[in-house]
Formats: sequence, C-alpha cells, structure tokens
Amino acid sequence: MFLVFHTVALFIYAFPSEYMPTSVKRLVSPYVYPIFDQKWSMFAPCPLIDGEIKMVLTSTEGDELEVYPFSDIINEHRVWRMTHHGDLSIHGSNLIHWVSTDVIDWSTDDLQLMDLKAIELNETLSYILLKRMAYGWAKQNDFPLKKAEIECQLKNVKTGAEHLVAYPKMIWNVE
Repeated sequence: MFLVFHTVALFIYAFPSEYMPTSVKRLVSPYVYPIFDQKWSMFAPCPLIDGEIKMVLTSTEGDELEVYPFSDIINEHRVWRMTHHGDLSIHGSNLIHWVSTDVIDWSTDDLQLMDLKAIELNETLSYILLKRMAYGWAKQNDFPLKKAEIECQLKNVKTGAEHLVAYPKMIWNVE
C-alpha cells in the first residue's frame, strides 16, 4: 500500500502544473517536497574560507622563483572541463581547507587575530602538506629545490576577515 501511495505521490508532484490541479499537488507536497527540494549543502556545504597559496622557491644555485601553484590550474580547469585540472584544483581547495582548519584549531578568534609561533606551524598537517606540494611542484617542473617559503592568504567569505599565514622556511638537504 505504501509503495502505491509513494509512486502516485511522486507522479502527481512531478507532473506538469498545467495538467495537474494545484489542489491535488498541494495534497502531496508535504510528503514529496523534502525528497526533491533538499539543498546540496546538506551533502557538501559551501566552503566558508577562500584562499590563495604563494610559494617563493629557492634553487640549489640560489635562483628565486615566485609561484602561485593553483591559479594556472584553476584557469585551465575553466577552459578544459572534465580533465585532470579539476582534480588538481580540488587539491588546491583541500590545501586551503587544511590551512584554515589549522588556523582555527590553533587560534582563538576564528581568523580575526592569530599569533602562531613557527614551531607551532611546523607541527601542523597543513605545513606537511604544503611542504610536499612544494617538493612535488619542483620535481614536476625540474626545479632543483633547496628552500621554500610559503604564504597562504585566507579570507572568511562570510565575515570578510582576511589573514595571511606565513609558514616557516622549508629547507631540503640537497647534496
């Protein structure tokens, strides 16, 4: 019996309004509305923190290179949808998420004021992930990496509060 009611209710609700009386639709709407009209934020809420990552890389020869590793990837993703650029841009968003999570976990004012010591940032997951990203970027681009300085500009999209997180220098022992 329930299966018949469920099927008929879905049929009535989905049927074009010009062919189905409003009074009948109104009868099944309280049952069907939650099924069809739920928001996607229930499954994947919109991120509250936006950000940008900047790396200043120093080679073994002493050359410096300033890199915004995800800006090109995001631009390419806009042009070449359904390619690997989407996965890479998600990687950048995940890094921003971990940076902001560490900032929130280590501070008390939720991106308003924060005074982290370098030793504290060395202990965070975001530091480890950013160090791996810098190393991977250098390997991918044949850059003989000796040192990296990474900054993340974070912005709370709800409040507009911005914060710059400057990580301690990351040094690789290169022979």
